[in-house]
Amino acid sequence: MVQVPGQSQWVPKTAIAAPKPFIRDKRGEDLDTRLRSEPIYVKCKLTLSHEEVLVAASYLEGSAARWLSGLVQLQGYGHDFRDWAVNQKLDDFLKMVEDRWHDPQGAQKATDAILTLHNRQFKSWVRTQPVLSDALKRWIEVIEQYDFEPQYLKGEYNKVADAMSRRPDFSGALITEFGLVDDVTRALVEAYREDQFMSEIIRRLEAKDKVTSAEFELVNGLLFIEKAGNKCLCVPNRESLRSLFLGESQDATGHFGFKKTAANLLQRFWWPMIMRDAKLYVETCQVCQHDKPRTQAPIGLLKPLPIPKRPVESLSMDFMDTLVTSKSGMSYIYVIVDRFSKYARLVAMSETAKTEYDIKLFKENWVRDFGLPKSIIRDRDV
Repeated sequence: MVQVPGQSQWVPKTAIAAPKPFIRDKRGEDLDTRLRSEPIYVKCKLTLSHEEVLVAASYLEGSAARWLSGLVQLQGYGHDFRDWAVNQKLDDFLKMVEDRWHDPQGAQKATDAILTLHNRQFKSWVRTQPVLSDALKRWIEVIEQYDFEPQYLKGEYNKVADAMSRRPDFSGALITEFGLVDDVTRALVEAYREDQFMSEIIRRLEAKDKVTSAEFELVNGLLFIEKAGNKCLCVPNRESLRSLFLGESQDATGHFGFKKTAANLLQRFWWPMIMRDAKLYVETCQVCQHDKPRTQAPIGLLKPLPIPKRPVESLSMDFMDTLVTSKSGMSYIYVIVDRFSKYARLVAMSETAKTEYDIKLFKENWVRDFGLPKSIIRDRDV
């Protein structure tokens, strides 16, 4: 028994039996009765104070799913079926179904549910949950009426249920086209003759070369190449043309980054070193450099070294290659500079001197005369 908020009476909680399917000799069956008893669109209008239509659009078949998806988007809800269901009345929905499908057979196809669920081992998983949400409870009541074993079906193979969640440009049936104005077409044909690489390809195509014909195609004077199942326009080596198509893929699409620009470009165009040109175009785009925010912390200001207070307090040292070798085998100079007075000691040394020898030179040429400093500034190679 379930007590409904705002009502004084108790309403028995009972499972809703699945309706019998239509047959041809029962075309006069009332459509409203059929849809009201459909488990996918259950609504206890007379007993519940908070009315809700449970919509499972991804479980609808074929044209019904596409129709419902378009209907929800047309009413301004996008793909948010839940918000649409909360604001949808059953009578209005039934009227829309009646207007769309005028015969009972069509209405049945519009409301039949697909019993193959996407959840892996749904029944066993539900039994292990200590707390179930209201949505899961409602679905359990519907599922328990049928004798079947749910099996997981990967989204890319479940064409009907998965179609509405896929991006349209991933669909193999979608054909994208782009048009070229006459001036651009004439400029491409002229530039082909000036481009040594592409003019040679066109010459081989005209000579019926089989190897070239397997990859390239000449259509109305324009050269195309087959790349990953797409026919891409070959753009000759003319800066104005390549800048035009780079702008179509970068400026006209919203000034995205290098990867998205390159992806848009490779779907329609091709030329040698196209990735290098796309990266250079994005890096030198004035709009991107001016308006795009940086994702890293701002670079800090240079911090100069503190000035020593007295001589021989802080030293700097480095090794300098003279590019010549003396008769004694010395080719490097060990440079020791006092940072306060800029006094320097220059010590000749060989290229293969070890660390112990460097320490010996430092003691003999500086520590013996001035003592140990408080700090030493050096490069990483010292």
